Amino acid sequence: MTPLPATARTLMTPGKGLLSMGESVDTCNRRRAEFGIAQTEESRRRSRALQWRSGARRLAPCDGDRMTSDTKVCLVRHGETAWSLGGQHTGVTDLALSAHGEDESRALAPRLHAMAFTQVLVSPRLRARQTCELAGLGAASRIEPDLSEWDYGRYEGLRSADIRRENPGWNIWRDGCPGGESPDDVGARADRLIARLSTMHGTVALFSHGQFGVALAVRWIGLALIEGQRFALHTASVSLLGTDPHHVDRRIIELWNERRTPPSNPMTAPPTAMPDRRPEDLP
Repeated sequence: MTPLPATARTLMTPGKGLLSMGESVDTCNRRRAEFGIAQTEESRRRSRALQWRSGARRLAPCDGDRMTSDTKVCLVRHGETAWSLGGQHTGVTDLALSAHGEDESRALAPRLHAMAFTQVLVSPRLRARQTCELAGLGAASRIEPDLSEWDYGRYEGLRSADIRRENPGWNIWRDGCPGGESPDDVGARADRLIARLSTMHGTVALFSHGQFGVALAVRWIGLALIEGQRFALHTASVSLLGTDPHHVDRRIIELWNERRTPPSNPMTAPPTAMPDRRPEDLP
């Protein structure tokens, strides 16, 4: 029997797997054929599943997509506004915080002051800038346009129930907004921001919005944007995005949606209290 080439023996070594780091599924399958390794129906099924997962988790190529070892992001959603309280989609409309939103933002100060930030980036929208100021970080902040909320286009100011009367089955994570941003637009913006964050050191504070904050988090860990429909992010919440200390190229979510102040309205309570409230309903 003719011995297998050394590369084939390596591929077949127990525990090594058949897919090399950074190699596409198609390339692996071509090498299978080259070395006469049969592909069963089960292996084809697993190959297709792996191809879907690797495509869903792969960030768009960018110069800064490799993390520095100490990069961490503290993601803060702005405090309550009149429209977030009522469930209206708030993108480019520049609303101020409600009185309760101001209280929520001040309550963030002790939590955030316990952290040492190397940079503080804030959305240009008034509600995010006010939250940053009231949390005590305004003097250190600078505007980052890519932290802006999803542009809702024709759906600006509407509630999800209103939109679904016109467009039954609408899901922003799949369908986007006419006259506004598509999921691809928002995903590209999140990836662009992640590329820049990846070159920074220390802990960076980001003051942003509900749906863009979710988009940033799911892209941070390499998920397809539609998976954002499974994440809720409440007003004046704190989340931490980082890397696995034992695998510095593996991005993780260390903390999600922590809040210290109770909502002023049950409509903004966590999903366990309002099971009919979907993540896409968060303005």
